[in-house]
Amino acid sequence: MNTTLLIAVALSFSQLSHAQLGGLIKRGTKSDEKVVASKTALDWNQYPQKPAVTFKTLLDNTELLTEGELRPNYYRATFIPNRDTKGNGVSFLTDYNLCMIKTYLDGQLIKEVVYPAGNYFEGDKQISFMEEKSKNEIELTKPGKYRLDFYAGGTQFYSFEFDVNKKTNDDAYGKIPFIWYASGPWEKYGYLENQSSGSLIFGYYNRHLDFKPDPNNADVTGKSIEWTADLYKDGKMISVPMKKKKETVSLGTWKPYSTAFKDAKDYIKTSSLSDGNYTVKVQITGEDKPWTYDFVVKNKQIIPAEKQDKTKNDPKTVIEGWNNVFWIERK
Repeated sequence: MNTTLLIAVALSFSQLSHAQLGGLIKRGTKSDEKVVASKTALDWNQYPQKPAVTFKTLLDNTELLTEGELRPNYYRATFIPNRDTKGNGVSFLTDYNLCMIKTYLDGQLIKEVVYPAGNYFEGDKQISFMEEKSKNEIELTKPGKYRLDFYAGGTQFYSFEFDVNKKTNDDAYGKIPFIWYASGPWEKYGYLENQSSGSLIFGYYNRHLDFKPDPNNADVTGKSIEWTADLYKDGKMISVPMKKKKETVSLGTWKPYSTAFKDAKDYIKTSSLSDGNYTVKVQITGEDKPWTYDFVVKNKQIIPAEKQDKTKNDPKTVIEGWNNVFWIERK
């Protein structure tokens, strides 16, 4: 069973259903209770693997609203110990504030959030916690390089960096005077996911920066697109041409888009990929040329981007895909 840690930062506790929490029994701090960082020393030798935060939850859930609010949300981390250095089990009922995120702008600390509520569940294989008071929200004041440092038991175990920019509307009559937006790994990477059914899924991220994407309606902020993705092996197309997918791309905010591939008989399975050089070509409305993502299959295994290789990268910044998501670079 997967050993994972779900870092959930709730925007509003009242908005979360019991189903969303997976039946989790929630416990938070009282309004007058002082929140302090944990002093619990975790047993970092419990697992042979180094802890990390899954890359997909970082890209999916580092939400930046166009009006200038950063919302780090719903992260999933892996191989966080569930016992302390004395061998005692760790429980959020007795050990408060085990996890923390520190946010930096151009190297300067601007926000520190600890998470006072949560429980281990699923046989202690996962741990879920959240900030019930929406204290994680950050009002943006200037562009720059942002960094999220993740802590557990007072020890930093991971970092995630990205850039934040601000674009001003040149149209003095425009309804939207400016937009804030993030840039970084969203542009650089797509992913291949081995679904539980065995089907191969391709995904990528998109957003737009047009103040008026619909010239006939200033109230519309989403941009309508059509896109297709085709799979090639050694220069030859091996997937059946897919029907164009219609999507509405968000203004400023990155969202994932995905599809399965089909051959002449059925959905292409990850296990069916033979050794060779592969390319995914994505055709998107309004783009001059396709977005292309190359990858290699060797010994029947997908070789992910070098940044996902745990033998070559700092464990605090390595791309974590768990055992079913393989990140590939856009060319």
